[in-house]
Amino acid sequence: MVFEPPMGNIPLWNLREEFYYTKQMLCSEGFAASLHGNERPLKTPILDWHGNDSDLLSLLVQRAILGVESYTVGASWIKLNELGRMTAELNKKVRNPFSIQPRSGTASAYYHQLPALIHPELSIAVVDPDFWVDLKHFYSKVRNPLFHGSHFARAEVSDAIKSFWFVEELYSWLDQWHEPEWVPGQPPLSVVLKINA
Repeated sequence: MVFEPPMGNIPLWNLREEFYYTKQMLCSEGFAASLHGNERPLKTPILDWHGNDSDLLSLLVQRAILGVESYTVGASWIKLNELGRMTAELNKKVRNPFSIQPRSGTASAYYHQLPALIHPELSIAVVDPDFWVDLKHFYSKVRNPLFHGSHFARAEVSDAIKSFWFVEELYSWLDQWHEPEWVPGQPPLSVVLKINA
């Protein structure tokens, strides 16, 4: 059976907005008490949660990681187009970072191989070697288990906040070479054209 529903790109500002407001919620006074309380559903920026505490934290961290990975692909695609360097071959690599250097690992594919298509010095391994070591450890011990059948074994908000710190560092790195289309915490700019103004 062939199953190929149509797909579209997620607007990059949606990814940043979800990350920003979810992080605000996690760091807010009272979130931990609400999480461990009996009142359900628990309202979050993206959903109303009826389930278990540790599953919610696991899901929020998964979405944050998926968001920054998707954002990295989008930012790379935009940057290569801006530079006039996009080719059919590069387009395939950008849309599937694992194809750049097979078996190099997820962190390497997204934060080393993919930005190196734009310029070798954009790689996090070059920009911040100490953070690169920490990021690979985070991917090995947090990201990969969360994406392969594990979840947080305890409902500690601090575990989610620490995970969000890694994602926030990745967004800070991205902002150095890709100007964000949306300023966190501020609505996107829009232009209204008035007829006969």
